[in-house]
Amino acid sequence: MFTRSKPRALSILLLVMLLLVPIAGAVSNSGNINANLYKAPKNHNTGEELFEEMKANAELYNQYFDNNQIPRVKMLVSGFSEDVLVKIKLEDGKTLSVTFTTNKGKINLETFSMDDKNSKFKPSVTVKTNEETVREVLNSKDLTEILKFIINGSIKAEGENLQKIALQTLEKMV
Repeated sequence: MFTRSKPRALSILLLVMLLLVPIAGAVSNSGNINANLYKAPKNHNTGEELFEEMKANAELYNQYFDNNQIPRVKMLVSGFSEDVLVKIKLEDGKTLSVTFTTNKGKINLETFSMDDKNSKFKPSVTVKTNEETVREVLNSKDLTEILKFIINGSIKAEGENLQKIALQTLEKMV
């Protein structure tokens, strides 16, 4: 029997892979892919810049997903469709909220948007983190670095489907 923390950790890892590091995963798992990694600028000060970086990574993730260039990730997430809200505490104290839906593991770019406070979006999964963590993940070249953020609590996920996602992920891995 799995303890509560193992499925939660796997769920968060799965979500982080989907949300933040699609290119890092593609490069580290697929060998010789010549990709232009999206680097966070040194002087970052707006939520819009961070949003654009995340959207660019989502677009590249979908390209790799469609071309089956990230087979391990595709195997793990292809059964999931979620409404996702990512809340990022920015360095200036404001919060950037990004919403999108996934359909069988692929990010629906038409729904990838900055969420305002008046939105009626009802997420099935909510991920909370801060700007520094997101930028470190965006600049990472190795998915295993994300584990440190999960372990230290810099990335937190909540939602009713997380236990189900974790168990299905474990079944696919066995």
